[in-house]
Amino acid sequence: VAGEASDGESGARTEWPRAMTLETGTHLGPYEIVAVLGAGGMGEVYRARDPRLDREVAIKVLTDTFARDPERVARFQREAKVLASLNHPNIAAIHGFEESDGKRFLVLELVEGDTLAERMRGGAMPVDELLAVCKQMAEALEAAHERGVIHRDLKPANVKVTPDGVVKVLDFGLAKALTEGPIESAPADSPTITADYTRPGVVLGTAPYMSPEQARGRPLDKRSDIWSFGVILYECLTGKRLFHGETATDSMGAIMHKEPDWSLLPPETPPTVQLLLRRCLTRNRKQRLQDIGDARVELEAAIADPTSSFLTLVGTALGPMRRAHPAIWGDALPWVASTLLALGLLLALWAPWRSPGSPRVTRFSVNLSSAEPLASSVLPWHSRVAISPEGRRLVYVGSRGGRRQLFLRELGAFETTPIAGTEDALNPFFSPDGDWVAFFDGGKLKKVSLTTKACVAVCDTLPVAGGGCWESADFILFTPNPNTGIARVSADGGSPQFVTTSDVEKGEDGHHFPKMLPGGKAMIFTIRERGGWDKTAVAVHSFETGEHRVLLKQGNSAHYASTGHLVYGWAGMLLAVPFDLEQLTVTGPPVQIVEGVITRTGSEFSVSDEGSLVYLPGQEMADRKLVWVDQKGLVEPLAANLRSYYYPRLSPNGRLLATILHSDAGNSDVYVYELDRSAWTRLTVNPDGDWNPVWTPDGERITYCSVRSTAPNLYWKPVDGGPAEGGPVLTRKYAQFPTSWSPDGKFLAFTDEHQETKFDVMLLPAEGEREPQPFACTEHNETAAMFSPDGRLIAYQSDESGRYEIYIRHFGSQGRRWTISTEGGTEPVWARDEQKMKLYYRNGDKMMVVDIKTEPDFAPSQPKLLFEERFNAGRLAADYDVTADGRFLMIQETPSTQIHVVLNWFEELKVNVPAETTR
Repeated sequence: VAGEASDGESGARTEWPRAMTLETGTHLGPYEIVAVLGAGGMGEVYRARDPRLDREVAIKVLTDTFARDPERVARFQREAKVLASLNHPNIAAIHGFEESDGKRFLVLELVEGDTLAERMRGGAMPVDELLAVCKQMAEALEAAHERGVIHRDLKPANVKVTPDGVVKVLDFGLAKALTEGPIESAPADSPTITADYTRPGVVLGTAPYMSPEQARGRPLDKRSDIWSFGVILYECLTGKRLFHGETATDSMGAIMHKEPDWSLLPPETPPTVQLLLRRCLTRNRKQRLQDIGDARVELEAAIADPTSSFLTLVGTALGPMRRAHPAIWGDALPWVASTLLALGLLLALWAPWRSPGSPRVTRFSVNLSSAEPLASSVLPWHSRVAISPEGRRLVYVGSRGGRRQLFLRELGAFETTPIAGTEDALNPFFSPDGDWVAFFDGGKLKKVSLTTKACVAVCDTLPVAGGGCWESADFILFTPNPNTGIARVSADGGSPQFVTTSDVEKGEDGHHFPKMLPGGKAMIFTIRERGGWDKTAVAVHSFETGEHRVLLKQGNSAHYASTGHLVYGWAGMLLAVPFDLEQLTVTGPPVQIVEGVITRTGSEFSVSDEGSLVYLPGQEMADRKLVWVDQKGLVEPLAANLRSYYYPRLSPNGRLLATILHSDAGNSDVYVYELDRSAWTRLTVNPDGDWNPVWTPDGERITYCSVRSTAPNLYWKPVDGGPAEGGPVLTRKYAQFPTSWSPDGKFLAFTDEHQETKFDVMLLPAEGEREPQPFACTEHNETAAMFSPDGRLIAYQSDESGRYEIYIRHFGSQGRRWTISTEGGTEPVWARDEQKMKLYYRNGDKMMVVDIKTEPDFAPSQPKLLFEERFNAGRLAADYDVTADGRFLMIQETPSTQIHVVLNWFEELKVNVPAETTR
């Protein structure tokens, strides 16, 4: 087994006992060898200059034994393609796999700086510096694991820190794609081995950093990387080798039998990190930390607040008892820990009554499973988190199997549970007693009991409705349509009645997020003005006069705090302003109180009556990635930067991409991307917003939904940026979203939004009087209509069965309709070959395909699963496209798995806002 030395991507200069093959100044293909970097089991590594791009790279020349084995080379070529897709700032990149003068070699990113092995020669690293380094390591491994790649040889020499403090994980050179099956521990597969690697009995990996299963020669998975990560974290904290022996056999024996000396950890090690180490270094991988993303979340929490949380102390204290008496504590620990945590929270809330001092402000994070993270935000007026009025329950919109669902977390418990009957839910809010949760789901306002689990429909809404509050035990206030006002409805059901109306003449474009004020005489709400979500204001409405006025010209999602403040969001932060409840006026200047809060995409925070705060940390706009995905689910990123992408559409010739880019200013526009040149062109400039780009069949124009006047309208524009916008312009009361053109360019299928019939599929003629024609219009939701390549069929999605399914009907016919999906389906997209009629669709995270036979009779095949992977999903139309050769263009976003909670937050609020300005 080889020792510490890296194979050389690190750029570290190392003395090697053998003569190197290439001398400085020689050429290997176009690359000029500049210096020797080192050698390892796979081959020799050099610093080289690439004159074509005027940059320096690392060249790894494979050993002759390796390079002469066609099977190994073919396998490595396949894996190199996977590794090249690991486009992540903390992973050293693979630029190419080439051959010249009979030598096969890898072209790698050259990383300057010191490895962790070099940094640890002087002893342990400072805790704060180490946590930042290990967090970046975890981010790198998380990105690789999400794409099915494990490292298998993680060690300090393979982790480098650049002079700018950026971590680069090196030497993924022999990582194995998980999708190709389990990794067998054969000598030929060893990632770090001696030059004589064909000798029978050679063990995988670098001995001190192997996982127990790796040392035993068993199949590996991502949990092996988690063990190695824990070993590195321990050694960097203590400055001591954890599993060191005089020989590789001694080291592996220590791995199997030695317990870490936890007393060596420095006193300033956060308890959360101590617990994390124990979970990473559990020999039984079924009991080990299951996802490196959870380690990343714990490190972020430790960096943000190094002090111990009650949760952590419970886990750390009970850990030894659990190991000593596994039969007793295995089942009891969760119950004991939950009870202790509940008692701890009750004591914290009781503190004001037993002591004259102020209650202690307590911060902690609710860490969600990476398998059930927060759902992606669908539209700007949607919220995903709510806390009950008394502050003991938290509800959030999560993602489960690719579908949204509400999850409940009692703050005195460890477990998070899904709420049955809330699939596809948005915008949750609590009843005054905290026993019910209201939410929006597919054109209905619903409520669910947290005690009886009964789920009841309250009334119909538009499918894109958003925001509400329980006015009292008897009535609910909510926004039934984003472009209108706020309505009131009985909590027991009935017909909504509007209490506010958008004032179009004053530039108002919708009222959102109502919140009742104490006394029941007024409410506060958000006014969305024309020009995007950066143009929102906080207003107050008097039920006595029926009038409303603006309180704050910049802000949204305001909550009233019993301390006499309004708390609201703006530009990624929470602000508070003193408020006179009697006069309904602001009495002082706003003060910034919390940073790093998602605010522009909706009410992503919630305040309880008793003084607790919950919020979603993160950036204002999501960093989304455009990726190619093959029919087996293998991902390859595009060269495009991370942006907020929506609804990607490939041009008919496949050379251009039209998509929506959502900006930090809150608006959205159509952009065109040249795939060959990686060049962007902005097609529309609209301060209000453009959505759903659709190419015309000739590829010369793009149709889109544009917010311009009293309602969104259908427009089209030449791709070359011609000055005139014309074509099928349609003005109606509600929104229209284009989805597909007929191949002859004579009809545009679009989704029409209507108060009574919700979403309908309509057809708009491109010529003549252009009167819309109904195609699928019922009391249910029908949308995402797509013409088949031959123009004879239209596929669309409908929720008439109680869930969305995919249907097909003949164009121009009101006759028979065929159900295509069998277990739910959304986002239909046809293959681009009319000779091989295939329809793709999604079922949660599953990509499905159905073969369509039309002669002599229509006959769809059984749906077939292609792959299952988390990608962004569209609601009104498909959020992906398909090339002529069957590759998928999709959007990938790193899911959020953390909710921040602050107990007794009002105590801090009173301090942050000057006391003389409060009531």
